[in-house]
Order: sequence, then structure tokens, then C-alpha cells
Amino acid sequence: NITNNELLGYVDKIDYVSSLDTFAREMTQNLAKDGITYLLVEKDGITDGMTRMEASSIRPYFLNIKRQSVLNYKQDTRGNFTQFTYSEIINVDVGYGTKEVNQTRCYIMKDGKCQVEIWQDSQLVDVIVSGLNFIPVFQVGHEYSPKCYDLAIINKNHFNLKSEQRFYVRRCSNPQMVSYLLDGSSGDIELGADKILNFNAPKGEAGFEIIEMSGNSNAVIQNLLDNDEIDMKKYITALISDDSTRTATEAKMLSSNSEAVLSYYAFLIEEALNYGIKVIGIYQNINLENDVVYVNRSFIDEKMKPDQIAQLKDLYINNVISWDKMIEALVDGKILYFEDQSDIDKMKESIVLNGIN
Repeated sequence: NITNNELLGYVDKIDYVSSLDTFAREMTQNLAKDGITYLLVEKDGITDGMTRMEASSIRPYFLNIKRQSVLNYKQDTRGNFTQFTYSEIINVDVGYGTKEVNQTRCYIMKDGKCQVEIWQDSQLVDVIVSGLNFIPVFQVGHEYSPKCYDLAIINKNHFNLKSEQRFYVRRCSNPQMVSYLLDGSSGDIELGADKILNFNAPKGEAGFEIIEMSGNSNAVIQNLLDNDEIDMKKYITALISDDSTRTATEAKMLSSNSEAVLSYYAFLIEEALNYGIKVIGIYQNINLENDVVYVNRSFIDEKMKPDQIAQLKDLYINNVISWDKMIEALVDGKILYFEDQSDIDKMKESIVLNGIN
């Protein structure tokens, strides 16, 4: 619900490059991947020598700071940042070319004002005093151990167990030849279907046989693999559904209304974007109280029945359709639609390979 014309002009290139929609998608990806991401609302300062047109073109913009780029920060008892430091890679002109430089920006409160220190190669190169009385950074999310990390740990365990299972199959499940009292004094003994074997002991005392080890080691490993695969599917399903079993931590995070994880992410992104809009209003000294961004939380359209949604999820989990295809169907609230016969043939092939009824 954006009505202010000045803000409307920012939305198409909210970070000077991407639209607000694209920016929000990228921030959602970083939130899901890292558990925490940051929104910084910045505005370059007006320097000496600028024309009036150049000065008027300076406008606030959004920056999404990834979790791994944040070096350190401090907060007061209310959760407001009193210091925020992050690193970035910038291109610096050198002769007729450019080179990449690792730059550190430190936002710190001094004398009630936000001050920005810019460091390059451990040298302080600039200090900018902002007109803000706060640091314009918003933390999005609070998962110190994101779900994608948990899923990666399960995948790693699954990979290791699979390797152990294959080793066991090679060493223990394949038939092995065992000989008793074979005469090997003349050299190596070759066993084969068309070879004559000589024994140096009476029948019953010497010979050879093909044996296969018995036991349940392989079955135990297979059971562990099956359990890991079930856990993987739970994590995947939890991202697009609100009917999966959750831990106490997950239930607390998603609150009592039992929203899906994606709906919760949508709430966090919406909260961050509206914080950014407020900061833009402060930067530009304009009233943006009625300008609000709403992020869609209805990922599953009511035009689709629950059993249709479940079938879509099963098709994705069993590698019959892609993530994009499933999301497209959920957003549109329609049955699967394919543009050409080749896509249908691929889906049929996947159904046969995965043994889906």
C-alpha cells in the first residue's frame, strides 16, 4: 500500500539495482540459509563540489547484510544497536582499471549521533556523521542454528552411513571362497570353474566352498538410512506445510497459531521492509506512516483441496517435479500445467523410476 510518489520511485530499484520484490526474495533466501540476516538503510552523504542536481539525486537505499559478513555488534538492553561492523568487497579505481578491496564499515553511536567509520587495509579512510540518532540496522530472524544447517547435518550422516553400507556389502555380502588344506607348495593356487584342484588331505578333511556371511548389520544400516530419509522429508515438508510434527523450539518460534515456516519468514521480511520504509521517511523528512508493505502469507491457495496439496508435495519430495514447479502450482492454486509434451514425458519417467502409484 505505497501511495507516496517519492517512495514509489525508490521501489523499482530499492538498492539501486533490484526491485523491492526481488530484494525481499534474496533476503528471504539468506534468512532461510543462515537463520539471521540484516537490513541496512543507507544514504550517501553530500560532498563538496556536488551540483544541486547531483545532491538532490542522493536517496536512501536498502542493503542486505549477510550473517557471515557481520564482524561484531553491540546492543543496548532494548535491543537497539549501539555498534554494528561488517565487511564488504568494493572496486577501487587504479590507473585504467580497478581492483577489489576488502572494506570494513563500522556504525557506532557517538554523542547521540550515528557515525560511520570506513576502514581499508586496517587504515581509517573516512568518517561520516549521519543525521540519525540511531543505527539504521534491523536484524531479521534469530535462528542461530538454521533449519538448512540441521538438514545438512542429516544429509552428512546419511552420506556416511551409505558409505559404510556399501563397504559392508563389498566385504561381507558378496560370496567368498574359502579353502581347506589346499596344496600351495608349488606356488599360488588359482580357483576356477575349469581348474583342477589338488588336495593334500583325504576327502572330508580338505576342500573348498563358497560361503556368504549372515547377520543383520546391513539391515541395521538400512534402517538408519530410512530414518534419515524420513527426517529429511519432514524438514522439507515443514517449509511448505503447517501439518508436520515440530519440536518444542519450533512450536514456540512459530507461535500458538501454528503458522508454516514460510509464513513466519514472510512475517519477518514484512517487518524488516516496513522498518526500512520508516527509516527512509526519517532520512527524507517525509511522512510515510500510511505507506506499508504487505508480504503474501497465503502460499497455499484455497482453490486447491488439501489432498491435492499433499499430492503436490509428494511429487516434489519424490523428485517427480521441481521445487519451482510445485511453488508455481501452489501460488496459482491450480493443477499442474505443462507447456509441452517433453515435460509430461519427463514426469512420467520420474514416476516410473520412483515407483509412485
